[in-house]
Amino acid sequence: EVRFPPETASTNDQIYVVKIENLKEGDIISYKWGRSNYAHLSMYLCNNTVIHSQADCGTEITDLENPYFFYANGKSRATGIWRLKQ
Repeated sequence: EVRFPPETASTNDQIYVVKIENLKEGDIISYKWGRSNYAHLSMYLCNNTVIHSQADCGTEITDLENPYFFYANGKSRATGIWRLKQ
């Protein structure tokens, strides 16, 4: 089970984990950078695209297959997919 860190415990009552094959518009995808499993976030839009922001590039719409979201060995940096409870 993937969970947010303890300091976001109250958030766990408002979200749930989603499998990649069940992605829907508005789902949040977390990514690992360095030691943090939640260093980068994106929001799924549609048609295999996400919106996210980088300090050096600003906010952009990017394909999920963009190398930015993968390690050099091809493994995904994604650590979880989250959806707000209705």
